[in-house]
Amino acid sequence: MKNRAIALLLMLVLTLGIPCAKAEDTLQATFDAATEAFSNGDYESASKLLTDTMVLAPQELIVRVYRAMSYEHLGDHASAIADYSVAYALTLNASYLAYRIPLLQAMDLYGQAAADAQRVIEAGAAGENHYAIAIHALGMMGYQAEAFEILEKGFAAYPDSFSLISARGTLRYQLGDFEAALNDYQALLNAGIEQSAIYYNIAEAAYLLGQDEAAKAAAEKSVAMGGLNSTKETAKENYDGLLKNVARPSAMEEAALLSAALKEGQRLIDTGEPVNAIDYLLGISNTLPNHAALYALCAEGCDALGDRQYKNTFNALALSIENDSLDYFEKIATGYEALGGYDDYAVMRGILVYFNSENAAMHNNFAFALRLADRPEQALDEYNRAIELDDATGYYYGGRADLLLQMQRYEEAEKDYARCLELDPDDSMAQASLEICRALLGKESSVDPAAFSDEMKNP
Repeated sequence: MKNRAIALLLMLVLTLGIPCAKAEDTLQATFDAATEAFSNGDYESASKLLTDTMVLAPQELIVRVYRAMSYEHLGDHASAIADYSVAYALTLNASYLAYRIPLLQAMDLYGQAAADAQRVIEAGAAGENHYAIAIHALGMMGYQAEAFEILEKGFAAYPDSFSLISARGTLRYQLGDFEAALNDYQALLNAGIEQSAIYYNIAEAAYLLGQDEAAKAAAEKSVAMGGLNSTKETAKENYDGLLKNVARPSAMEEAALLSAALKEGQRLIDTGEPVNAIDYLLGISNTLPNHAALYALCAEGCDALGDRQYKNTFNALALSIENDSLDYFEKIATGYEALGGYDDYAVMRGILVYFNSENAAMHNNFAFALRLADRPEQALDEYNRAIELDDATGYYYGGRADLLLQMQRYEEAEKDYARCLELDPDDSMAQASLEICRALLGKESSVDPAAFSDEMKNP
């Protein structure tokens, strides 16, 4: 009832008596225009046209992936992660996880990046960089044994990979095998790969070996190339802060850690510290990645901050983990609605219809979303389908009648309002709207016809 009331109010205030324009572009034409804009580097137009395409065909998930790429080019990483996450949740195509990995790294979510990289590797869709990412992240988490297992798989697939040699050097450094680490870094230099990070790593390892002169020379090269400086003091401090040989917690230990983290995160939100809650929860997620509940609670923290965009991103991350959860679909859909992103709201409702095609309520909800997105003809199709599946629910007739009233199809609207009241005599909104219809048709009505212009009464 709430949705009908909102839609009818918007319609009466904004559109009564204004003919609704029909969409002229076909699905293919809209998509072609989007791809042309993308190829021309007009990513803003591309993202908008791709959104239009998705409204017309919510089930075409590859369009969502293309839009994510557009968002990446625009620097909107939060929206890109959300799109890749939804696409993965609906297809379990590991390639979509691969696309979001660098974006997760940019958000310092290296634990989830590592988990994604491992899933990409398991799916047989990994490039050499995915192995390197997983190795680096696992090493930073202290899981060097697991990192070495992936390293072996990586070298089996890419025996001459310099990114894997670099990753091996970092692992050896973490385990205190500084000589072996220096050999790996030197191999990179011998291959002509000169980067400030390599010289910085050489300086750190050399200081810890007591090779101060060589370390100073490497540190100077790092700084000259725009990188960080290293000293004997910082090298020891940095190494002491590393996690080394940390055992992966057992399932029971992980469950206990997760429970405690969720409790603390909720406490911080409840006491008015949502920023601290989000920082804390994301820190925990690097130790315990692939837990939807952590990201869902981050979404609650974003909601408390009024940051609806990142709220959607975290709910989408949660969905990519619990991909069969209708609850997260609903949260993402209502998140777009709250943002005023009615096209995206309609798309999410359309996806739910696609996977629940015999559910009348889903079609009704999709119709409401399409109305908000100013897609009246599509909305009418969905109302028709809802009533076809369930012709005994007055609410569906009321919604369709509201739309028909908006479209100035008053006689049809009058019939639907009458049918709605047959099924639900207590629907006061349908009764009031029926009187409006009758007035617009010039029939006897409790509504004063003088309240409407001649143009509105006789469109």
